[in-house]
Amino acid sequence: MNTQKQFTFLVFVVGYLSTCNGASISMEAPNVTADNEIDEEESMMHSHFDRNQTDQHIMISYNWGDSKELATKIYKRLTQSGYKVWMDDYEMYGDMLDRMPEAVNNSWLVLMFVSRHYEVSHAGSAEAKYAWELRKRIVPIRVQADFSPTYGLWLDFLESTLLYYDFSDGFSSEAFANLLEGIDRNYREETAALAEKENA
Repeated sequence: MNTQKQFTFLVFVVGYLSTCNGASISMEAPNVTADNEIDEEESMMHSHFDRNQTDQHIMISYNWGDSKELATKIYKRLTQSGYKVWMDDYEMYGDMLDRMPEAVNNSWLVLMFVSRHYEVSHAGSAEAKYAWELRKRIVPIRVQADFSPTYGLWLDFLESTLLYYDFSDGFSSEAFANLLEGIDRNYREETAALAEKENA
């Protein structure tokens, strides 16, 4: 990793720690239990589609202050749907300076939870900008109905150039179905592009 990238992640880690508000970080990967709220119809959605054809994962980029509950719900639903998903609450163990760059570098898509706290977070901006620099697929998720990114700043630029999914009314099966459909579409495009590159 070059000097510029090392600096980017130093800023990222400092910002990340500041968002934890003193919460302890688990040094062991916890077990993820099934979410009993998922209904049978949703669990069968696209059941013919293999979402586990790559070693890379979906990374969840969010702020603890206003998006943790929603991020956790979406994390669980996506893992139940067959995707590999990285979220700090479940995957942050070992050396943080190693885990953070790995999380971005080993992702094929980043879910970016757009909120007031995220916009001003050093961690959020470093993570999103690094994902953009690496040309990762980024999918914004609108968390708050009464929030729009500040005009001209980095989050405004990113959201204005990307299709976002609206969860401003909270989690719902309909909103998740729309998100899952969009992620599936991105995944098909990603795997097709990788196959074409390998066969070139």
